[in-house]
Amino acid sequence: MWIPRGCRPLRPQHIDACKRIVYRTSVGTKVAAYAGVSKMISRPSSSPHCSPFSTDPYPSDFSRAALIEGGAVSQYPWFDFDQVDFVTSDQHFGHARISELAERPFATVEEMNAELARRWNEVVGPDDTVLHLGDLALGPIEESVGLTAHLNGRRFLVPGNHDRVSPATQSRRAIERFAPLYEAAGWSILPEVIEGTRRGYRILACHYPYSADSHGTDRHTTHRPREDDGVPLLHGHTHTRDHGPNGHQFHVGVDAHEFTPIRFTVIDEWIRSRPGIETRLQAATQEARTVLADLVGGETPGSDALFYMQGYNELVIVLEELLDALPHDEQHE
Repeated sequence: MWIPRGCRPLRPQHIDACKRIVYRTSVGTKVAAYAGVSKMISRPSSSPHCSPFSTDPYPSDFSRAALIEGGAVSQYPWFDFDQVDFVTSDQHFGHARISELAERPFATVEEMNAELARRWNEVVGPDDTVLHLGDLALGPIEESVGLTAHLNGRRFLVPGNHDRVSPATQSRRAIERFAPLYEAAGWSILPEVIEGTRRGYRILACHYPYSADSHGTDRHTTHRPREDDGVPLLHGHTHTRDHGPNGHQFHVGVDAHEFTPIRFTVIDEWIRSRPGIETRLQAATQEARTVLADLVGGETPGSDALFYMQGYNELVIVLEELLDALPHDEQHE
């Protein structure tokens, strides 16, 4: 694309930044002003000669790698963590040897099954939502999964390696065969790794941690989150008895939490305590200010490209409107 002398196209980093701003604010808050930014970064050029969003010789689309790195595009299937009241994993209903392997204080599998169900229903109400991070039941599968039908709550299952609906250990045909069994017991089956926000904070959940295993060497590595990039991760799998947090990870398995689902408010407190943690909305407002400062303080195109400046001015206006529309306490909490 030919660009008149003195006409400065919007830099690729500005485009990626605007995309992140729009995405974060549209997810994090219901603010109509973001639509102005969205329209500006997606509309075609109004001039055949010069566009404020021309990136030639760069690709005309947004850099997906940059957007993922900036948190503007989800790497994994999206899940609404705001709906969750409890999180747990690794009950192993019906697993006769788990008390021996994980040193649980139960004499028989029947005693374990009954106590796990009792402790679940003691804290989880019928209207609560529970996120289960895998290894729900083993043994005779119809019987062991059937035991979970009497558990309280609306229940979501992220499959673990011992679940019969796990892509890590089961064939597609097996998953198709066993999925109706879980669904009949009241479970909604989710992907192996899910991503979303909780009170505005980005979060991941998976049966597996970023790194660690109950057998020493990490197994099922292709079914884990790709890398630890600092995003808080909820997981099970390890059967360790430490209570939850370890770096960017939080172990939610019952062996670490008195064989009981834990309230998500515990996770909320942990996330807010992480150093340097910020909500997607806070990241968006900070980036919007950075883009504004760069645009306002940058070089001015020549007089032969005044129409080009109009595009820049419009972007500045809509970004300022977006910042003004955001609740002050959410920008600075």
